[in-house]
Amino acid sequence: MNVVIDPTAKDKPTEVHNNTITMTITEPIGLYTSLTDILLHYLELPKLVEPCYYLPASRSGMILGFEAFISGLLERIPFGVSKIPGVVSDFLNEIKNISPKTKGPLYKLGLMLEREIGWDISVERREQLFKITYKKGRKKYEKENVSSGILELSPFILYLKHVMLPFGTLIVEGPEAHIHPSLQRIFVRYLAKLVRFGMKVVVITHSDYIFEQINTLIALSNLNKEQRRQFAEKVGYDIDDYLKPDEVSAYLFRIEEDGCTTEELEIDEDGIVEDEFYKVCEELYEEHLLIKKLKEGYV
Repeated sequence: MNVVIDPTAKDKPTEVHNNTITMTITEPIGLYTSLTDILLHYLELPKLVEPCYYLPASRSGMILGFEAFISGLLERIPFGVSKIPGVVSDFLNEIKNISPKTKGPLYKLGLMLEREIGWDISVERREQLFKITYKKGRKKYEKENVSSGILELSPFILYLKHVMLPFGTLIVEGPEAHIHPSLQRIFVRYLAKLVRFGMKVVVITHSDYIFEQINTLIALSNLNKEQRRQFAEKVGYDIDDYLKPDEVSAYLFRIEEDGCTTEELEIDEDGIVEDEFYKVCEELYEEHLLIKKLKEGYV
């Protein structure tokens, strides 16, 4: 089987003739997705290795101690002695191996997120030294002077710009940690953009803001393209910021005496149907009401 890439034939469909595939690729993202399509559809080969990216919890803490920790400590820990969980070690190594010269196929998406939050997150390399830089406008900031929310988001931005391919799986643990609710909502929108690329995204969260933002994106799928465009113009979304109900699954984990139980939650056109967060709000309201009654002598 021969593959011919023709970058000059704009809008020309992929053709198969005499055991040769002729295809047009004009963008980096098109390159990856098109070559994947060849393997999966034309050659009928299974996707044996699909990339999986993991963003562990406590990212801001890792970033604060990152430079001192990463400058060789991982290599000095004897095999089998390290107490660092495997996914955390993989995460640190992934960050450590980033080259500022390498621009991934999702690089522009990373730039979009940077513009939206008003920060430029980059990496610098000088011999054995590795440094993550934070720039707002023309001014650079040391990581100690950067908010924990931006520190939490910075690995995701670096993954977009330098690491991730537009397929595979991304697992995000605690996307809400140390992040202002408005930034949580932005974070979720960019996770939805990855879904639009065809990625699978797994989110482990305790945030009702994350939950409600997902529900908003599901509700947006009820609008047609023109309606979504009008909505996007009014609130600052992109027209493709939406999630279809059949693209989302949600599970509630409960701690029981004999272990943990899992309940799959219903999803309709308005989003995920749940009452767990509302129960907490009701408890807070009841406690506040009791305080007022006691203060005023009604109890």
